[in-house]
Amino acid sequence: LAKRHLNDKAKAKIASVMPNDLTVDAGYMDAHRKDKGLEFAYSWHNYMMDKNTFEMDLNYGFCGGNAITGINQTEEYFKQFDKLDKENQILAIRLIIHFVGDLHCPAHVWKQRVVQRWKCFIDGKDVGSFHGYYDSWADRAFDGKTPAEAAEILDTATKSQYRRISKGHAMDWAKETAKRCFVIYELNPPPANDPTGRMDL
Repeated sequence: LAKRHLNDKAKAKIASVMPNDLTVDAGYMDAHRKDKGLEFAYSWHNYMMDKNTFEMDLNYGFCGGNAITGINQTEEYFKQFDKLDKENQILAIRLIIHFVGDLHCPAHVWKQRVVQRWKCFIDGKDVGSFHGYYDSWADRAFDGKTPAEAAEILDTATKSQYRRISKGHAMDWAKETAKRCFVIYELNPPPANDPTGRMDL
């Protein structure tokens, strides 16, 4: 989806820097989250929102930051992108494409996060963990289609809608996701304090 909205200048710049296609590197920070030199971004995968005020909980990731502060920090480096060496240009792109995605995953609103061991069932069928179910929804919904084909189907917003979306920022997007997340957990309440429990979605 993001690739479809890059202008020619951005496409050329990314192509001159990145060793892989963006769809390959989008998952880089998950695969390398424990690598030496990347520990700083470990807490960036998640964030906390207060259910009543939709204010960010500053205590989560206080020193390491969270998905919101991580995106903000990375954006500052993009403002001086040409001053970065190639290694850090690659890292900046990997950070932004990964954590903007993480920011929009309901399982990453940490206060509401479902423990991985909780099994989820739909119509009696085990569909894995709640987090895993969200991470793999596109594979099921668009079975047999390429990422580009799936993106074309999903990419239905108008130009004016995209302009409005792009005027938003990490905090705006986080609040929108949190609002949907709280509804999701009201519809699908996790088992109370039971790490061996199950959720019937």
